[in-house]
Amino acid sequence: MQVLKPIVRLLLHHGVTYQVLDEQVQRAFVAAAITQAGGEPQASDNRVSQLTGIHRRRLAELRRTPPPPRVEPSVALRVLMAASDRADLLNDRGELLPLPMSVRLGGDRSFEALVRAVAPDSRPRPLLDELMAAGLADLDDDNHVVLNAIGRRQRTVPTADLAHFMARMLGAHARAFTGNALGTGARRLCADASISGLSEADATELASALERAASEVLSRFNRLALERTRTAASTTEGTCTLTFGVYDWIDRGTARVAR
Repeated sequence: MQVLKPIVRLLLHHGVTYQVLDEQVQRAFVAAAITQAGGEPQASDNRVSQLTGIHRRRLAELRRTPPPPRVEPSVALRVLMAASDRADLLNDRGELLPLPMSVRLGGDRSFEALVRAVAPDSRPRPLLDELMAAGLADLDDDNHVVLNAIGRRQRTVPTADLAHFMARMLGAHARAFTGNALGTGARRLCADASISGLSEADATELASALERAASEVLSRFNRLALERTRTAASTTEGTCTLTFGVYDWIDRGTARVAR
């Protein structure tokens, strides 16, 4: 319940019913059962049914029906991610540099050029407005675009990208925890720390300090990753994706504060 309830709360908020979730859970059970049965996509329905408890007739229906399309990030979010992948747009701490709005003022290192590279048919100003509304961009005193590549405040992420963020963040965390618990593959970093008995003020102050520290760590991670991709050992196209993240959560009224 501690894992499922907050996820269900978010699904209900966005109109996702139990019937929609039920089919996706069944597909997840089938996929996991196939993996456990040896990874063969055509693992016998008898074996999959035994492992999952799903009737063979329902398994046949799931095989005939294509799964829903993969959730893709919006254009605005793809622009943000593309910026964080460009070393020439980062300072020495791995933070995004302010970008002139137009190509006329900034050339290739402008917000307009960034948008054109990701989505040639999109207009820069509406995309900037979308990012600013989500708290993921701002304009400084020089009218330069300041992008927040970390996107710490997920509560402000556009609705269209909530599914993408949930799949990436919760999915990676769950896979790391499950892999460690089952002893499959190399052990992954998966740890947290907590302190109880804090006042509201102390918990809030600690959370603010953690957010600042997290910003520095994630910026450094981004810089190290970009440097790595430029080394001789990384001249070929890779197939691996490394995900690293942080979180904090305050339980109020239960004398527990999770980090």
